Amino acid sequence: ILDNVDNARARAERGDLLFGTVDTYLMWKLSAGKIFATDYTNASRTMLFNIHALDWDDELLKLFGIPKSMLPRVMPSGVVFGYTDAGVFGAVNTVVTKTRTGYNTDGTGFVTMLEEADFSAKGKRVLVLGAGGAGRSCIYALNGAGAEVTAYERDGERLNAVYGDFKDFTPRTSLDFFRFDFIVNCTGVGMHDTVGKTPSVPDGNGDDCILRLVENCSAVVDLIYEPKESELLRLARERGKRVLNGEAMLFFQAYAADCIFTGTARDMKFAKTLWKEYREEHS
Repeated sequence: ILDNVDNARARAERGDLLFGTVDTYLMWKLSAGKIFATDYTNASRTMLFNIHALDWDDELLKLFGIPKSMLPRVMPSGVVFGYTDAGVFGAVNTVVTKTRTGYNTDGTGFVTMLEEADFSAKGKRVLVLGAGGAGRSCIYALNGAGAEVTAYERDGERLNAVYGDFKDFTPRTSLDFFRFDFIVNCTGVGMHDTVGKTPSVPDGNGDDCILRLVENCSAVVDLIYEPKESELLRLARERGKRVLNGEAMLFFQAYAADCIFTGTARDMKFAKTLWKEYREEHS
């Protein structure tokens, strides 16, 4: 690119054209361009990193003609690189008033909940219902976990907007495939004035296929935590499926939000210990 694309080298030297590994790209996207970084292990795999000085190797960069200005900051693997930009997910659950900055910790809470419940998403076909704030977070988190994600959203405009941001999932306003490993309900259907109801998902003929989806899957996750067993989870449980409500997600996203608010480094292993203690006290 530097040698064959017009003006590329000049842009790279100005810092307008950037290079990074996959983790660099993900952090850049999740932070809306605020984080341009990688860690020691990923940087070393470029063969341009000096593992003794823990920095980009000036001799190698000169040899290959790569401007240092286009490379990400290299940091230890165990540090906090930064935080997601709430605008990426269209929702805020934490505001630091001193900096007037909003954050969204839904994705962290969701992934940690799945880990704690031993729900492995890697290589699984997952159907996400809803593409609002929570749905966006779950879609992105599941993609990052290696799932094959399909997202249903009745609002085609909203769905297209999410697809434009994330790309790596299959967007659907109706379904013609009904076999998924697990289903994640990110809609609010089943709580408040819709208690006792399930999300409606149309097939190609416009008929509701939610029961067919439940019968063909192996597990159902519902982000609703009140009531503890939504109608969707009840239907799944009665059909012998694994079920999980969103109470743990609420707990873990609150923990992550508290860490941001107080400026404390996150320790999700500690958070899982707190969750177990909470469950024991409230069981």
